Amino acid sequence: MAGIIKSYIKKVQTWGLRGVWNFFIGKIEARRLRHFFLANANSYPLSPSDHGVTIVAPFHANYSLSKSMRDFIFSLHKAGISFQTFDTSKKSEIVDSEINPFLTPKKDFRILKYSNVIELFNGPVPKELGLKKSHIVFWEFESGLIETFPGLQSEDLVIAMSDFNLETFRKQLPDSTPVKKILYPFQFDVLDIPARDDVREQYGIRKDDFVVFFNFDYGSSFFRKNPDGAMRAFAEAFRDVDNAKLVFKTNHVKEHRDKQLQLAALANDLAIADKFITIDEYISKRDVYGLTRCCDLYLSLHRGEGFGLGVAEAMAMGKAVVVTDYSSTKEFCNSDNALPISYSMINLTKADRDHPCYLSVTSCANPDIHEAARAMRKCYDDPVFCKELGAKAKDFIFSYFSTENFRKSMEQFLSHE
Repeated sequence: MAGIIKSYIKKVQTWGLRGVWNFFIGKIEARRLRHFFLANANSYPLSPSDHGVTIVAPFHANYSLSKSMRDFIFSLHKAGISFQTFDTSKKSEIVDSEINPFLTPKKDFRILKYSNVIELFNGPVPKELGLKKSHIVFWEFESGLIETFPGLQSEDLVIAMSDFNLETFRKQLPDSTPVKKILYPFQFDVLDIPARDDVREQYGIRKDDFVVFFNFDYGSSFFRKNPDGAMRAFAEAFRDVDNAKLVFKTNHVKEHRDKQLQLAALANDLAIADKFITIDEYISKRDVYGLTRCCDLYLSLHRGEGFGLGVAEAMAMGKAVVVTDYSSTKEFCNSDNALPISYSMINLTKADRDHPCYLSVTSCANPDIHEAARAMRKCYDDPVFCKELGAKAKDFIFSYFSTENFRKSMEQFLSHE
């Protein structure tokens, strides 16, 4: 009994009361779904096909993992890979309904239709059904994975979507856990994005301003995203440049007002308050893309990324990017199509671990602020270079993350080679 009480106290200290409540609600929901899948299998006994996949995920949730799973569905459709879906969303949090035509109606869902089931982390599909379960996992660091997700230490296959994650998972997970890579299902629709000058006018940005842009979520770990590092690098590069602007688009600011105030104070300390624009309210995906379109340079001095979707989207729009040369962004950022910034590895302190998932992470990358400042200034001083770099970035993204490459990746996965 004392051990159980101690474990509950630790959970409260780690996740807070709301987090613990959500944990237990999730357990109850997982049990409900488990019973549903077992009943579905009994009602519709089939001989599962190996050439196809069942995707189980919260497709209507409003966070990056759900977007990745929505893009996975779009990519499967374009590649001609047979699939069905089961939506675990408790409610619809996204306005965008483009995914709806691709989701399987519940009345038509058959858990035994395909042998392969892909879920996020530890999903609710019962093992006793004998299906080939796989879990898509994104991780930003080289430590702390097992402590955060001990359930991954099983015989279920773990799917990586970058070489960094593939190597990291093989090192951190036991030999009994198989790991395979599937190409990230990158999707980018460039239609109906607001015009550059219209967006600039909306936010008080002049036509001739040199705009550096960064899009991040306060809830994804302030320390990991390193917006203060981005501000320091910008200040070093452009403090005395009249037509330079630094624009942040943020999410979930209500829960992190202290960090918002911290950035505002830092802008004053760095003497760039008149150059700093932060957009903290909700805007649509279309309008976020509009902000990306209106910038000259995308900046991400992260300390670790599971993929780096904002960086990839900026490159897809032909923008030059300055990015930490570490973790999963190395999958698509190199010295030919970006400005990778060198780093040193640092040990995390207790204060640095500002997200419950990272309490066991021991080290991370710390990008060179001075090198980042020089890289940004090079793009400002040489606009031809900046434009050509963006063009190379765009060509690489659409070539590497092509439908054909994704199809080959999925065919290899389904063949279990």
